[in-house]
Amino acid sequence: MIHQKPILLFLSILLSLGNIFAQQNNIRFKRITINDGLSLSSVYCIFQDSNGFMWFGTEDGLNRYDGRNFVIYRSDPDNLNTITHKWIEQIFEDSKGKLWFGSRGGLTRFNPVNEQFTQFRGIGSNKTLTNDTITHLYEDSHNRLWIGTLNGINCIDIAKLSTINIKNSKNVSSRINGILQVNSNKILIATDIGLYSYNQESNQIIKEKLSDSQEDLQITTLVQTARSVLVGTNNGFYILDKSLKVKPQYFLKDIEVDRIILDKDSTIWISTDKALLYKTKDAVTFKKAVKSFESTNSLSINTAPPLIMDKNNNLWFGTFGSGLFRLDPDGQRKYHYKNNSADSQSLSENSINCIFEDKNGVIWIGTFGAGISIYDPQLHKFNLLKQDPLDRNSLPGNFIWSICEDRDSNVWIGTNHHGLTKYQVSQDTFIRYDFRQSPKLPHKAIRKIYEDQKGLIWIGTDGDGLIRFNPMNGKRKYYKNDLNNKQID
Repeated sequence: MIHQKPILLFLSILLSLGNIFAQQNNIRFKRITINDGLSLSSVYCIFQDSNGFMWFGTEDGLNRYDGRNFVIYRSDPDNLNTITHKWIEQIFEDSKGKLWFGSRGGLTRFNPVNEQFTQFRGIGSNKTLTNDTITHLYEDSHNRLWIGTLNGINCIDIAKLSTINIKNSKNVSSRINGILQVNSNKILIATDIGLYSYNQESNQIIKEKLSDSQEDLQITTLVQTARSVLVGTNNGFYILDKSLKVKPQYFLKDIEVDRIILDKDSTIWISTDKALLYKTKDAVTFKKAVKSFESTNSLSINTAPPLIMDKNNNLWFGTFGSGLFRLDPDGQRKYHYKNNSADSQSLSENSINCIFEDKNGVIWIGTFGAGISIYDPQLHKFNLLKQDPLDRNSLPGNFIWSICEDRDSNVWIGTNHHGLTKYQVSQDTFIRYDFRQSPKLPHKAIRKIYEDQKGLIWIGTDGDGLIRFNPMNGKRKYYKNDLNNKQID
């Protein structure tokens, strides 16, 4: 579950940004073109620092963008004032304003004041790290940077840039999936071989026992509540009390936890490989909100089932083969929507790729091959946007990856085989972008569309670069790998 392919990691980063929308009127969008700039089209992480710069980590270098120009940082084995490796997967800003970049070849700290890099590696003369592939970065309340790697945990004093020796840290010889400080004295560490905790007073790491089984559980996710810690694993879900003891009444086994959501009413939602479970604040046990459903071939393409909480605290859950579910805030009433070939206002397809809520609270459902279903809350029915091969004013394709609303209430739609289209809702018209007419246009598969807080539009493609469009002046750029760069790290 955790060891995802590069494109899925790219998607997950963009998805985490996908629901941030500003508001502005009188913006007109034009066709997007390609211009070179980004060091490589495979973007693994995106981050905006406290100074407003956008940072993009790729397989071939680190990119800093100021809204107009790119600065590309690459590794140089003969120059220690460079990044440690060209493949960047983690970007983190600490409380002092310093940036940290985790790569597949070590860790780099960047001082934005003097633009100096400091390298940390697990090879050569400076054996600071247990492994050079960085999987997680976390700063605790004592201003220590915890570095999770593919093989173990490390800790650095941010002020002194010195390694902090932790007792028994060598016992954590596994991939680190998450780090969470639960109080001033204790930090939890999620690994592929179980749950560990660091004790501040004893300065040592010990293994926490979640079950009586001798099997080492893979810890997939950690979430903290006001009174407990939620732990998701590859074989069960646990709730720990303040002393990190398992609350037995909440133990769930034989489930593979994909994601945990804690809503504003303190209801716990668990998305698993087979069902959707929930537990309200005062309930003793979990209930099954959505029963087990069969998967289709689409599961191999999109590994994380779509799951959102709308403005009214309703939970929407998309499946791959069993349709769409909506649960009321109290979790007591459940609505199951499926395709009915005899009803033109039913859900158009039972396999769901994305769910989006616009600023008016309208729910848009992108499907696996049957266009977009738009939910009517009054009738509990769906309006359909679908491709009509004989009508130019229709969707260009029916496989929908992404939906985004811009500041002018236009809806941008990313498809799998037919590129990008803009739906002008007020006029009920589509503007297509034909990706076959010029090699300077973006790739036909659009994975994610995002409007940032400055009004810039960012579009992620499937292996053919990152596209930026400025609606204020109509300028657009396409950032792609520079094929003339032959540098090998």
